[in-house]
Amino acid sequence: MHVSNKPSKRLLKSIAFCALIVFTSGYSSEKAATEVLDYCVREKSKASAKKDLPPYRYSGSRAKTFYCKNNQQVKTTEIELLKGQHYRLIFDKAGLPIGQSVEVRIYDKPEDKKNRSLLWENTEDRDHFIFETKSIENFKYSTLYVEYFFPAYEKDDISSEVKKKGCVFLTIGSALR
Repeated sequence: MHVSNKPSKRLLKSIAFCALIVFTSGYSSEKAATEVLDYCVREKSKASAKKDLPPYRYSGSRAKTFYCKNNQQVKTTEIELLKGQHYRLIFDKAGLPIGQSVEVRIYDKPEDKKNRSLLWENTEDRDHFIFETKSIENFKYSTLYVEYFFPAYEKDDISSEVKKKGCVFLTIGSALR
């Protein structure tokens, strides 16, 4: 029997693997030290929107989430529609952090296309507002592009230790036919 003082390849691989785990877990715990304050109230927003659905039936919902930043942000949601069907889109801004605002605009084409038309924008300063496709004469679109414009967060309390997360909740209803 021959005994060697050299470490085996298997032992070296195990040591390297353990070192990798220790290194990456230390890195992720540093990242986890950043606290996130989540202002999004999905269930409340969903319940509020469902009250405004009738006579439309629930088709789906989605929360567009964001983090408060010192610069303007634009986020887009693409909504596929059935031709000839009318829809009600209900937006709820109750999930925005205090001091954050949002403008919602609906377009017929994506941002990179020429000749795109603004179909609707919210002009009300309320937490809850509605857009109906039947409000557009000869509505013939199969896709809508909802753009959320989040202005720069003006509050002084943006820090690297605490991130503020918010959302705008969209509920979609389709007409019963």
